[in-house]
Amino acid sequence: LVSYLGVDRVMLAPAVTESRRRVALVSELNDLGVHVDLVPSWSDTVGSRLQLHELEGMPLLTVPRPALGQSARRLKRAFDVVVAGAATLILSPLLAACAIAIKLDSPGPVLFRQRRVGRNNECFEPYKFRSMCDNADACKDEVAGMNLHGGGTVTGMFKIREDPRITRVGSFLRRYSLDELPQLFNILRGEMSLVGPRPLIETEDRQVEGRFRRRLVGITPGLTGLWQANGRSDIPFREMVSLDYLYVTNW
Repeated sequence: LVSYLGVDRVMLAPAVTESRRRVALVSELNDLGVHVDLVPSWSDTVGSRLQLHELEGMPLLTVPRPALGQSARRLKRAFDVVVAGAATLILSPLLAACAIAIKLDSPGPVLFRQRRVGRNNECFEPYKFRSMCDNADACKDEVAGMNLHGGGTVTGMFKIREDPRITRVGSFLRRYSLDELPQLFNILRGEMSLVGPRPLIETEDRQVEGRFRRRLVGITPGLTGLWQANGRSDIPFREMVSLDYLYVTNW
């Protein structure tokens, strides 16, 4: 195949790299002058943080601890404060317009607050523009069968593509993610960061197990994160948590 197709690079998937044929295969490909990459099965855990060392001629791959130094933490916090503060000032007319539109469109408060699990498993209430009717939580069981991820209100993340509880203005806000803008104030208060794992509600957080529990240990939840940039609500719950964990381990 290498000769017939003119292959100059081969990537070996975990199923191959862990087989007995791996050594012979790498040797054969090297003899053909092919560039060989090995994809380890634990790549989703350690990401790109590996460091190459040598001990008595033996190559070693070292996995550094996923920690951010104090100077880096201060820099990240300073970035959050500067950007969130500037964004709040610049977007203040838009924030006011959204608040007025919500108030005119349907009865109820302008802001929606819901307990979420934040840094070190401490709960807080992120701010959002209310995009649903005022009694949305009371009607949750009635629309549980429409959950995109299955499991009703018990397992997975609760997301409905065309949720009947969403108001007319709320639909517009969600389409352009304007309902998330009040979380700029959570960032200024130090409860959130611009980028990081999304804070889950308590019922969703209880479903996160094993090594994935580290997704918010010492780390501030974010306004946006990896899974928002890679498919948003269409991604299955377990993959969402895996992407959050990948962000943490490569922080």
